[in-house]
Amino acid sequence: MRFGTPRQLGAVSLALAAATYGKGEIVTDVCILGGGGTGAYAAAQFISRGYSVAVVEKEDHLGGHAHTLYLGGGHFEYGVGGYFNLEITRNFFDLVGVPYQNFTAPAATYDFINFETGERVNPGHSLDPYTAASQYLATLQEFDYLYSGAYYLPDEVPEVLLRPFGEFVQEHSLQGVLHFVQTWTEPVGNLLETPLLYVIQCFSLSPIDGFVLEG
Repeated sequence: MRFGTPRQLGAVSLALAAATYGKGEIVTDVCILGGGGTGAYAAAQFISRGYSVAVVEKEDHLGGHAHTLYLGGGHFEYGVGGYFNLEITRNFFDLVGVPYQNFTAPAATYDFINFETGERVNPGHSLDPYTAASQYLATLQEFDYLYSGAYYLPDEVPEVLLRPFGEFVQEHSLQGVLHFVQTWTEPVGNLLETPLLYVIQCFSLSPIDGFVLEG
């Protein structure tokens, strides 16, 4: 079932609500607070499974990126450059009628700087992205229950998941993948001191798998 764009979906939902119910009288299976990327995705998934959904959103359309700047009566989306080419991603875009195409990242150069001295430093041995992703993915296979990025943890959480990521790197000789991992996990802050669980949650096995398949 196709719904058109998220904007159209939001407009239809609001129109139905206004025509059918009195003010404040909406009876629905699920109520979602916030119609950004996550809220819109959740709504689409519930609808595809036959549930009725009400989305509470202050703007006049659903969707959006990680950040939206409202300026001069318009808005600019920023914060997300692309999506991993995974089945779950394609299914969602197909569901809401959003076209997509392969993304080729522009060439980039990196300088490694010591923030205390301001001097360039030798980055050491960094693997190319495909090799780094393959090695990192193979090492994380024991945590396959975290594949989706959600916290589907066993009843007894492995102690290694609570230890700093830097210790995991040392134990598995993953120094060559650090630059690759850091590129995708900037939100965690100090990568080496962050618990392994949060690093995996930030950059889960699913997108790494997609990266390797695309490689």
